[in-house]
Amino acid sequence: ALRKAVQLRPTKSQLVKMELARSLVEMNDPTQLDEAIKLLEVALQTREADVGGLQTIARAYAAKGRVGDADVAMAQAHIAGGDCRQGIIFAKRAQRSLPTGSRGWRKADDIVKTMTRKDCE
Repeated sequence: ALRKAVQLRPTKSQLVKMELARSLVEMNDPTQLDEAIKLLEVALQTREADVGGLQTIARAYAAKGRVGDADVAMAQAHIAGGDCRQGIIFAKRAQRSLPTGSRGWRKADDIVKTMTRKDCE
């Protein structure tokens, strides 16, 4: 049913995409992870502060062995949830495992630079 809803309204179904992706990740079937990641990457372009979506994509990335990307997503989830200290911890961890200058590394760098200038109390 979720796949059908996404097919019927592909540009208007970001929440449905997230729910379908969450279902795919929770199946614990490695063959479903690529589809889940694609769905979440698209949905998070318009819902970038969705904590549940960020946590789900982090789980999918980790299950695929993309630990650095998982750490960036968790950093973003913590920031979106209001915990900038944890966000910084995950962002710094991501920077250590991602190639310097890569897209994920730059996201993590932005988090570290932006959040350390703010009061995280």
